[in-house]
Order: sequence, then C-alpha cells, then structure tokens
Amino acid sequence: MRALLSSCACFLFLLSVSTATVLAKDAKGPESIALENFALGKLDATVFLPKPPESDSPLFQYDKQCYDQGMAMRNTERARQAARDADTSILPEYFSEAFGMPISKENMPVLYKLVQRVRRTLGEGARDYKKIYGRVRPFVQYNDGTCFPKAEESHRKTGSYPSGHSTRGWGVALLLSEINPERAETILKRGMEYGQS
Repeated sequence: MRALLSSCACFLFLLSVSTATVLAKDAKGPESIALENFALGKLDATVFLPKPPESDSPLFQYDKQCYDQGMAMRNTERARQAARDADTSILPEYFSEAFGMPISKENMPVLYKLVQRVRRTLGEGARDYKKIYGRVRPFVQYNDGTCFPKAEESHRKTGSYPSGHSTRGWGVALLLSEINPERAETILKRGMEYGQS
C-alpha cells in the first residue's frame, strides 16, 4: 500500500510538472513564466515522497514478496504482457484498448502527442528522484534476469525508486480517465497493471 501511495504522490507531482511544461511551451504572456518556473522543478518532491524502505523493514520484506511472486509468473501470459509493457516508447498504444479507441499518431495525433509528452516528462522526473534515493533494482540485488533483457544493462546503472513504470502508468491512466471518464475504471486498471509490469 505504501508503494502505491508513494507512486501516486510522485505521479501527481510529476504530472503537474508535465502539464505545466506543456502549458508553458504553448502559452504566451506573463502567466507562462509562472508555469515555466513551476515546470522547471521549483518544488521538492522529497518533502512528500517517502524514502524507500530499509532492507530490514517489514515494507522491504513485502517488496521482496511481491518480487518473488512476479518471478514465479515468468512463463505466463502476464509475464509476456510485462515484457511488452517494458517498451515505454509506445505507451499510448498500450492504453488503446482500455481507452476504447486506438491512440496513435494517425487516429488521434493531438492526444498521442500529449501522452508521449507526459510519458517523457514523468520518466525524466522519476529518473531525477531515482538519483536521489539510489535504490538498487531488485534484479541487480538478487542477481536475476528480467523479462526484457535488452534493457538490463542500462537499467543496472539506474535506481528502482520511484518506479518509472508506476509513475508513467498512473500518470497516463489518470490523464486518459479524465479525458474519457466513461472508461475510467478500465483505464485505471490498465494503469495499475502497467505499473506492476
């Protein structure tokens, strides 16, 4: 539960920064300066984003239990979905079914561009906080492989907290559920699955 709340807090902060960045780039006039300052990271998310759990804490043990459950699903359809979800560059397409229509450059170019922009900004924001917290990724800590081997080498050098997938998944899900509220439950479920991948 704490991990979910942490991801939500991080997401909300990063989404607001992302939205402000989009608005600042598109706005004209003095209000754009205020938005741009907000987007440049004048807020400190470490004030409300808790530190990752210590290795001897019950929360860490819970994280390990979740990791073990994920490893036990390696040869299942859920693991194959996680491998597909690992490629964040096509994130809008992963939400198409939940959204109820294809989110692509061709079908919905404005929404596609917005989702890609939010995805990039949330990813950059999560990376900044990964540097602060420096939590080792589980596959590195336990000397395991992942479901997406081609990214393992680059991911060995980056932290695992806050989760970039959870931040992006929740961020995009909340954005899309506001745009298409009739499909909000399905979209949010997909966001949760994406974060768990």
